Amino acid sequence: MNPGEGQRKRLSVAMVLADDAEMATTTLESVREIADEIVVADINASGPGGGNVAALATHFLTVPWDHNFSSAPNRCLQATTGDWILWLDAGETLTAQGAEDLRGFVDTAADAAKAYRLLIHTPAAAGGFASLQVAQHRLIPRHPGLHFSSSVRETLDLAVAACGLQSETIDLSIHRPDLAKQLTQKLQRARRVIHVYDKTLPAAATDTQMLLARAEALADLGEWDEARLSFQQARQSASAGSIEMLESYYGELASYDNNFALREQQLNLCIEALKYFPVDMQLLCAMGNYLQQQQRIDLAARSYQTAVQYGQINFGTWHLTNIVDIATTCLSVSLELQDKQEEAFALLENTLLERPHSDRIRYQLIDLHVRHGRRKEAIEQAARLSAEWPHREAFTNAVRGACLAGEENWSGAIAYLQTAFDAGCCDVLCLRWLSLTYAALEQFDAAQEVLEQWRAVEPDSREIPKIITRIQGKQFNPPLGQEPNATESVRGETFQIHPPDDSLSPTKRKTTTADIQPGENPETA
Repeated sequence: MNPGEGQRKRLSVAMVLADDAEMATTTLESVREIADEIVVADINASGPGGGNVAALATHFLTVPWDHNFSSAPNRCLQATTGDWILWLDAGETLTAQGAEDLRGFVDTAADAAKAYRLLIHTPAAAGGFASLQVAQHRLIPRHPGLHFSSSVRETLDLAVAACGLQSETIDLSIHRPDLAKQLTQKLQRARRVIHVYDKTLPAAATDTQMLLARAEALADLGEWDEARLSFQQARQSASAGSIEMLESYYGELASYDNNFALREQQLNLCIEALKYFPVDMQLLCAMGNYLQQQQRIDLAARSYQTAVQYGQINFGTWHLTNIVDIATTCLSVSLELQDKQEEAFALLENTLLERPHSDRIRYQLIDLHVRHGRRKEAIEQAARLSAEWPHREAFTNAVRGACLAGEENWSGAIAYLQTAFDAGCCDVLCLRWLSLTYAALEQFDAAQEVLEQWRAVEPDSREIPKIITRIQGKQFNPPLGQEPNATESVRGETFQIHPPDDSLSPTKRKTTTADIQPGENPETA
């Protein structure tokens, strides 16, 4: 019990406003009921909608942009008067229940000797199926020594340590909008970072934080070759084993993704990274994917196995929310590719005993049952998916149809699959087997229409072009698609590491088998 437990504490909400007044309004609306005061620092003329933010704020400060990303957040902190400060970025929100829980935590359990990390969630990117999360210092006591440091990658971490505060992660979540909605802000921030870097040369050229910020900004702007060089420079200047080194490796690995000719260099770089971070789960999964792409399936399986058994997550970097489940599904696929189906079944079934609420693992088991003709088991597992599973009843019909298609009972399959599709089920399992069934029934135009919808869900799938080619040549072989593709992982998606996806933030980053966006840092737009 803390002294004063049960007494209402004053909660200040603080935020920097850049060019995102509409998103900032959404953020403040989500917390206005729990905040005793709202402090906003505007670093630009806000434009249309800025008045709404000012109307919601208790204190609305105008802070001239001085080429330092920590200045405005620190002005906010100085202006707060509450016992506790909740830091939010424009666009971030709390659910109604999350806001109520946070208010209750502040009033009854928050310890002024601690700074609290909250979980920041970003939804899956278009075409992906994995969300991202990171734990950041967002709830802090009002303390004269707490301030943001670093002119480009602003963070509270150093001040929290210097003030002797304990750091604790709590199970309260802040939600970000999808990346598409953040695009404008991300690009604006990237240009500001580049300008700050150029303005502070030559000192910036040897500053790890500056180099890493520049690399991330260049990646956001799509300048991958130049970004790779900056990531290399940041990695070489970072302390061995530091989070900055890990983030640099993440970014540098991502810079190779679109250049097939450099895949061997990418693999070698990942091997080097694992020498410093031998149990990093994201690196191990990436290594497994690189090896799988080279058809070195046995080595890929070892990498995934190590990730499952010993892998660790650095919660200070952005990571896949369900990376443990993703590593498990990758391992199951690699086992299948080695004709070790029974081991794959056992892995997934045993994992479900430990994590019975994992829809991702259950989905993989359903897909495995379907492809191996286990209709009863597939339908039983589909019935156990959570109520949150999209179009759950329709998906169950899709599973029934897929099982019949696997038995080449095309007339029976089409009824279930078409019913599921018409009910809104656009899951890959439904789209794959519906397109295959149409093709088997020689309804090629309908098959191609479904394939295009599948392509919209999985734009990088290697399976779709193969099916299209065979349909166009009228050389369709129904079993196509019943075996996992050695160059793919889960549901046709590849495991990629992407650099920080900042754009907003003071505290903050295609994922599948997934798209990884590791290591963003606290940054305010």
